Amino acid sequence: MSAKDRKGSGDKRKNNGNALAGTLFTAAMICCCVLIYLLSKGGRNTAKDTSMDIPPQPTAQMERVYPSVEVFFERAKGYGFDAEYTEDDGYAPDKGYTLKRGGLDGGALVLSMRNMGVCGFTLMIPAAAKPDDLPDDPTPVELSLYEQRLGRYEAESAWLDTNLGSLISGIDVGSEVTYADKADMLFTYGNHSLRTVTGAITGGMPPKNAEHFDTHEDLAYVLKTRAAEGDVLLFKGSRGMKMERALHLFLDEDEK
Repeated sequence: MSAKDRKGSGDKRKNNGNALAGTLFTAAMICCCVLIYLLSKGGRNTAKDTSMDIPPQPTAQMERVYPSVEVFFERAKGYGFDAEYTEDDGYAPDKGYTLKRGGLDGGALVLSMRNMGVCGFTLMIPAAAKPDDLPDDPTPVELSLYEQRLGRYEAESAWLDTNLGSLISGIDVGSEVTYADKADMLFTYGNHSLRTVTGAITGGMPPKNAEHFDTHEDLAYVLKTRAAEGDVLLFKGSRGMKMERALHLFLDEDEK
C-alpha cells in the first residue's frame, strides 16, 4: 500500500470517529434537556395532569351497626314499652312477635333486620274505633255498651301514645337509625299521626323539627316557609288522607 493510500485510510477512520463522537454528544444533550424539562415546573404539571387521568379508587364505607333484637327490647322496655312478646314464625327474614298487653286485645310486632340487627319495625294493633255519640235518651244497655267501647278506645289510644314512642326510642338511641340518617324534619297530618311526631321527639328529633297539623292548608303553609332550594321532600299517606291536596297547595297548583 502506498503512502497516499495509507493517509486516505487514516483520514477516513478519523472522520468516522468524529461522526460517532458527534452522535454521542447530541444524544447526551437531548437526555440532559429532557431531564431539565422534567425537573422544571412545566414538567411537573405535565406529570400531574397525566396522573389525573387515572380514575379515583372508591373508598370502603363502614357498615352501619344496628342494635340486636335483645338490645332493642331492653331499650324499649327501659323507655316504658308495656307488653309481653312471644316469638312468632312466618316472618322470615324478619322477626315477628305476638304481643300481650295487659287486658287489651293482642297485636303483632315485626322487626326488620339488617346486618344482624334491628333497623325498623311494623306494629300491628287491632283498631278500636271511636264509638258513635249516644242518643239523647240512651237506654241502660246503650249506655253500658257506649262506656265499654269508649273505654277500649281510650285505652288503645293511650297505649299507642306511650309505646309507639318507646319502640322508636328503643331503636334510635344515639340516632343510630331514624333521625339524622333519614330526615331533618317531620310534618304530619291526620287524627292519629300525632303519635308519629311524639315518637320522633322521644327518639331525639328536636321538637321544632317535628310538627303536627290539623289541615292541609296549615301543613302546606309551613312547608313553604321551611323548605329551601335543594331540599328533598317526601309526601306519604293513604288515599283517604288526600295528601295530594297538600302537595298542590305547596306547589301553588290547581287541583285536578
